[in-house]
Amino acid sequence: MSEIKTKSQNWPVQNKSDVFALYEGTLSNKNFPDTESRIGMEVENNFYNIGDLTALTEEQSNNFVSEGARNAICMNTEPSATTLEILTDPYKREDFDQLITQINQRFENIYNFGRDKGIAPSPFGYLPNITPEQHHQTHNDRYKAFWIPPRPDLEDAFKSFLDPSIQVSISYTDFDHLLRIIRLSIALEPFLILTTEADGGFYEGKAVDGSPRTRILKRRGRNGGIPDFYLTSKSGEELIDNHISYTLNNPHVFVCFNDDGNLAKLPNDVWSPFLDLEKGGYGPCDLLNYRQAQSESWRRTTNISEIRDTDGTLFGHRAEISSLFCTGLQHQRATGAVLSYLLAYCPNFYNNINDLTKDFGIDMNNLKGCEEALVQNFDNAHMHQGRYFDLPYGNKTIKEFALRFAEIIQDCLKDSVLKKYSAPLTHILEEGRPDWIVKRENFKTLEQQKAYMKALPELSQQHPELVSADSCADFTKDIVKDFLSKSDIAA
Repeated sequence: MSEIKTKSQNWPVQNKSDVFALYEGTLSNKNFPDTESRIGMEVENNFYNIGDLTALTEEQSNNFVSEGARNAICMNTEPSATTLEILTDPYKREDFDQLITQINQRFENIYNFGRDKGIAPSPFGYLPNITPEQHHQTHNDRYKAFWIPPRPDLEDAFKSFLDPSIQVSISYTDFDHLLRIIRLSIALEPFLILTTEADGGFYEGKAVDGSPRTRILKRRGRNGGIPDFYLTSKSGEELIDNHISYTLNNPHVFVCFNDDGNLAKLPNDVWSPFLDLEKGGYGPCDLLNYRQAQSESWRRTTNISEIRDTDGTLFGHRAEISSLFCTGLQHQRATGAVLSYLLAYCPNFYNNINDLTKDFGIDMNNLKGCEEALVQNFDNAHMHQGRYFDLPYGNKTIKEFALRFAEIIQDCLKDSVLKKYSAPLTHILEEGRPDWIVKRENFKTLEQQKAYMKALPELSQQHPELVSADSCADFTKDIVKDFLSKSDIAA
């Protein structure tokens, strides 16, 4: 194992050997507390003012977070002041049931606290009535450097950070463990987006035929997408070599620490590789800027992200599953957790999904050779036009894939304590009824969605299943239908 230079967190970086030790997994990196992998979650929601359905201002957001902290409710702000994030502690795999218990309890706490303050999270994941221009920004140093204002060539990318998501982080045991997680994430991404999305057919104030989540991901430009080396790497060590090379050499940097130690934007339309920062006069090629350059790669499926100790010292890295799971108020947090557990820790799941995807034209051991099919699957999800079961997936349909996927999950969970969290997901897969299909059936107009958003905090006191991780939209559709039938908002 290479030695991590713990005496300084800002040494010069010129090549792979300067940072390689920071990527060691839990089995070989002695700076981890033990050799076991851990898993944790970040669950974001867009919050709104219940009375008039406006986005939170920065002052409201900061006050809500501060008051919450005084009441032992932990949450973070994101670039949009209306996006608030709940985090879990990192748990060992054998304690994973506690993670889901914790995220459910923390969600319930923030939901009840917000209701008392006249603030609520959107039942559609996003705020369907709010345009990007109506979001307010959060002004910490990092977000100010990135987005206040965004460079003209990054306005679309900025919009992609206004909406919420679920991220799951896993401290990988070794490089091959990381590669397996990435391969599974790539093969399953569009399918899991469509299985967990909760929109009601309106986004940014307009009707949409396809998936809002894929629209968000397509906005990220050169810093987004799936990097080519994710598809070509044949081993875990090759993956890390390629990741470091990408961070050093790819011209994707637009913000860096200057020689005064302050974050600053590069000039408009200038994109620099990390190794050219000093030559361009933008800032030093040190670990601080290497970390910054790494953080500006907003990859689809799974990111390779830092792990820091309580003092903020970097000592390792994690797999951050970043785009597979959409957010919502019901099963999404538990579904994302259970699926991430299987992605990370179940060899039978990996082997069975490998066999399944091969049958649909996706070989996880040759993703580059399947790139055309991967792109087509994503594009089909992007413009699904209300289709789920009959949507093409590889060389067959999502229905065929979903039914076999459900069998694999049930087999993997049959002796697991996690099985109790799988009922909504199993229903969606077997019946072809993801939340977005049910909600688009129920809500015919944006005005109906807005009426429901105003009523939900009170309605959920009578019907807690509307915000329960044990439910999906199909389980509670009759409650929503009854509400809409009694409201004076015409379809």
